[in-house]
Amino acid sequence: MLKELKIKDISFDRTINMLIVLYATLLPLGFAMANIALALMSVFLVFYVLTNKNVNSKNLIKDLNKIILFSILFIAYALSLIYSDNIDEGINQVYKKSPMFFLTAFVYILRRKIKKLTIYSAIDMYGYSVTFVCVISIILAVYNCYDYESNILLHCTSDQNLASIFISYHKLY
Repeated sequence: MLKELKIKDISFDRTINMLIVLYATLLPLGFAMANIALALMSVFLVFYVLTNKNVNSKNLIKDLNKIILFSILFIAYALSLIYSDNIDEGINQVYKKSPMFFLTAFVYILRRKIKKLTIYSAIDMYGYSVTFVCVISIILAVYNCYDYESNILLHCTSDQNLASIFISYHKLY
């Protein structure tokens, strides 16, 4: 038999903490995966605000004021598009910097639900993910140039070779 899912059956605290750890884990693995996690966080934030009775409009307006204050760099960057000559590149750069705004909103509105252990877990998972990307980059770089005979390590582990071997923007330094 199927059990009916009710809003109160969802553990908001656990989901919030899991989303933070998921985002920290996926962040080094590329923009696409990190943006999917960020979209999940944004949808969850909207769902949380709409369904939770503890979030009232007075506190939300206070939170929005502080979110805008903390996101002033992103807002200034977006407003600078008015004076830009290359609008397409500017929009692309604003899109790349949009996680600053969404992460600030998510963390600040849900700050009372985030546990200290979640922060430690997120840092650990981020470290493991970065280590995974670095090790895979080195393995793929050496594997792809196995037929070079002289200076194999110098060539295989150069910046140019490692920079785009696994993830296009990843550089080990």
